[in-house]
Amino acid sequence: MSLTDLIATYPVRTALTIWLLAISIISLCVCIYDKKVSKKGDVKLRIPEKILFVILPLLGGGLAMFLTMLGIRHKTKHWQCYVLVPFFTLLWCAGIFLLCRFGIK
Repeated sequence: MSLTDLIATYPVRTALTIWLLAISIISLCVCIYDKKVSKKGDVKLRIPEKILFVILPLLGGGLAMFLTMLGIRHKTKHWQCYVLVPFFTLLWCAGIFLLCRFGIK
């Protein structure tokens, strides 16, 4: 099945997959960037925790954010890392499950 056939057959699923891949890559890059800046000690260039723990996971990058944080040991002492990020990830999983369950293409 070609990409155009896939998009024509499953437009919502394809768009959702592309979105999740893009936001996951962005989340991964933002987390790594913030870790590198934190090592340099430049507070002005740091990414606000609101973006790391709320905005990016809410947009769908929670799984990538969580795995990256654990992998590079960045901000893992914050409760938000273990509560908010997994919470938003579970919301996305539930939403995807419901989309698939009700046959939305």
